[in-house]
Amino acid sequence: MPQIILPPSIPGQRPGNVQEKIRLALLDEFPDLLADYTALQFSIGWCWLVERLLRDLRESVTDQAVLNRCFPLKAIYSRYSFLEIHFEEELPDDWDELIQTSKRHSMDTCESCGAEGKRSYRKGNHFVLCVICRFLRKASLTALETS
Repeated sequence: MPQIILPPSIPGQRPGNVQEKIRLALLDEFPDLLADYTALQFSIGWCWLVERLLRDLRESVTDQAVLNRCFPLKAIYSRYSFLEIHFEEELPDDWDELIQTSKRHSMDTCESCGAEGKRSYRKGNHFVLCVICRFLRKASLTALETS
């Protein structure tokens, strides 16, 4: 299967501005799970987590009635620095572990580049960043504050 995006090999190396390309690739790869109206609003560093979650969900769906009832997804988005997933209807219990695993992984994956990160809180914002992206963000915020 084609890979949509993987975490970069070098922390701090943010992928280019490819948000819309990734959205279209996910819609193309998972037409049974996503629709044009599905809100895909998550940080670019989490693209590989979303792709893995969708592959795991697809593999776990064996009942067509459940597929028709729960999909397409309403939304996948970032909330308080973890992935939030909304389905059309309540999920079967056996899918809860897949969703919780994705949330846990998002809480220690850099939102900017996909490397291992740490949750932080600054001035009312929650985020997960690796050491390099945290330094780059702090340096750019400092530059903005002093200019």
